[in-house]
Amino acid sequence: MMTQLQLRSMPVLLIFSVIFIAGCATKKYAVVPPVNTAYNLQVNQPFEQLPNYTRIYFQGGDRIIQGNLDRWDTYCRLHVFNRDRQADYLTSVEKGIFDIAKVSSYRQSSDTVSGWNIYASNTTGIGIGIGIGIGSNLRQFDPPSYYLYRVELTLDSADQPDVQTLICSRKWATRGNYYPDLAEIRAALGDIIELKMSGS
Repeated sequence: MMTQLQLRSMPVLLIFSVIFIAGCATKKYAVVPPVNTAYNLQVNQPFEQLPNYTRIYFQGGDRIIQGNLDRWDTYCRLHVFNRDRQADYLTSVEKGIFDIAKVSSYRQSSDTVSGWNIYASNTTGIGIGIGIGIGSNLRQFDPPSYYLYRVELTLDSADQPDVQTLICSRKWATRGNYYPDLAEIRAALGDIIELKMSGS
């Protein structure tokens, strides 16, 4: 028969066990990003008169409006914004080459209602970081229905500092590891934006 102390400690042990198991399970998803800082991003088409905080979406080699995205297939979005400007600030993206300052891969849980928000990441040159958050509205340890897999490129250009980030994403069921690979990212961007090794 269990003592009162043993009974009281069971919920704590259960929570730590679940966190440990979930943390171990996420490790296999932390993968080397398909692009690294040896690549450059080349924009071949200008985009004019963009409101601050614009996101330009690409899928299947074309520019596409957000509402028409198939999120179960690889798509990319170019973030154009200036934190020092107001909402009515207009900017643009000109043809040019952008250095890639950092690359990260991470996944986000689809199920925040149950309180889970699971991430696994690998950043070029930094290493692997894994975090688990349990929300206050946790009903039970429900698995999410899918993960959103993302590859994020932090861009650097002295001429176009407003062009900040390219993020390529897709949804996938929770079984397996389905980060967008280089071929899928290139297919999403087409000839509008190219990823090339530096010096090529």
